[in-house]
Amino acid sequence: SAHVDKLAAAQYSRVIGAKAAYRDIAPVLEIPALYLQSTWMLDVNVKLEGTVSRLHVNPGDQVKAGQLIGELVNDELPAQILQAEGKINEAKANLVKYNHTLTRYQSLVNAAGISKQQLDEAIANQAAGAAMVMSAEATRDQLLSRLAGQKIFAPRDGDILKLYTKEGAFMRAGEAMVMIGDFATLSARENMRQEVLEKLLPLDSAFQLVLPENRTISKSYASNYRQEGATGELSFTIRLDKINPPLEVAAPYRSVVWQVENAGGLLEPGTYYRAKIYGTKKRRALTVPRKAVTGKTALKVFVIAADGRLTERVVRTGIHDDEFVEIAEGLQEGDIVALTGLEGLQPGAKVQVVLETAPKNQMTEGK
Repeated sequence: SAHVDKLAAAQYSRVIGAKAAYRDIAPVLEIPALYLQSTWMLDVNVKLEGTVSRLHVNPGDQVKAGQLIGELVNDELPAQILQAEGKINEAKANLVKYNHTLTRYQSLVNAAGISKQQLDEAIANQAAGAAMVMSAEATRDQLLSRLAGQKIFAPRDGDILKLYTKEGAFMRAGEAMVMIGDFATLSARENMRQEVLEKLLPLDSAFQLVLPENRTISKSYASNYRQEGATGELSFTIRLDKINPPLEVAAPYRSVVWQVENAGGLLEPGTYYRAKIYGTKKRRALTVPRKAVTGKTALKVFVIAADGRLTERVVRTGIHDDEFVEIAEGLQEGDIVALTGLEGLQPGAKVQVVLETAPKNQMTEGK
């Protein structure tokens, strides 16, 4: 009879199966494309044209607000300043003459030595002379301010991300000398479904962002980010910064802003593919391997009875990690589900099941 049973079993398809079991799993959120952006980046522009005489920074340098970045030389400014000083001296000399004339006329007007018209002209000339001095000094001060603009300073603390020029190059007013930014914290905005957010609860905890080795961004800035083709995964702490609308407001989708800690500068702004966000708090759940679940709208599994007969069963899933998915409804602990050959299986058919070997400590019994 044992021989007969063997012959009968040989007629059935062989499938790999696994038991539904309680496991401690942490949720994972898979994001096909995650766009990270800097909290701030800005170009530092020059205020006048000239030749770059010195650059005091290199790409990747950290700078403090007020630190000297570079210097320009404008050959025309010194001559223009000398010319402006000459006009100031000329205007002051004229003003002295106008003051003397006005003083003399004021002493003569009482003695009827000059007319009222002559006195008014002297007063007007003195006022015009004072205005000419003020105008000449304003022109000189403006040129001195432009001369000070030959030195370019960092507007705030940050990292030198790009150099747009080199020593000896000519720059026009308004052109950028360097780009400064801060990649210590990057942000990402995602539109997420309510049920996806609920699977990540509690949301006030820290999560782990993992980027696979096949990320496809290429290096664009002078950061410590490794070029495309680097091997190994990168892991970063990521936190929820903003949720709009708040969870207490009913909405199918929410705008979520993530903040990524990047103090080491290993990331740059850009798009990262096949990113994963892992919850750090595990939950005890009834689970099966993810590959057991099929379907898009109605999720199903094939349950294998003790006699090898298949039953198709609709399930409701919960959280999942890289390997296992929570079964919230539709299965009981110990149910055996099919893992292989799912496309060819039919309800009611009999199969020969081989249980998948689980690593030690992977399954736990009971709730």
